[in-house]
Amino acid sequence: MTQPRKTVSYILKAIVIISAAIGTLIGDLVIGRPFSEICRGLMYFTAQSNILIALICLTGACLMMRDKDVSDVWRIIKFVGTVAITLTGFVYITILVPSFLHQTWTLKNILTHVVVPIVSIADYFVTGAGAFGFTRTSPYMGCAWWILALFIFLMIVGYGYLVLADFLLNRFSKEEIWSNR
Repeated sequence: MTQPRKTVSYILKAIVIISAAIGTLIGDLVIGRPFSEICRGLMYFTAQSNILIALICLTGACLMMRDKDVSDVWRIIKFVGTVAITLTGFVYITILVPSFLHQTWTLKNILTHVVVPIVSIADYFVTGAGAFGFTRTSPYMGCAWWILALFIFLMIVGYGYLVLADFLLNRFSKEEIWSNR
């Protein structure tokens, strides 16, 4: 990997690690909460996938610093983590945002459901971790096209919800919308 790509990858990995840590801490490890509530919060797929991708990025950064070649097993682990966090973002944008419009755009949700998935996908492509195939012998068997299609879909659906929310807020007063709940 070239030095400019390494630098970009380090930056993307740092954003993922920091965003996942802050988002998870804000959401699940709030000071003063009983241990049972903290454990329950860590049982959610969002928290688990954010922790997983943060650990994968931390390990990947360590491997890059040592200039170690990564195995196909590592590429599969990176792929699974990227798919898990992409699923988190996909479910958030397509199901949770429309269901809970006024409660969704908090710092925790933006970090764990939007920033981490998008930056993880970008890092996946920058590192070349099986983006177009897991091995050199089958270069077209990878998932790059599916992740790219899902990313574009997430952006279109997210934009559509923003347009819908803006339309509803302009059409009706805020009191009319929220009083029906």
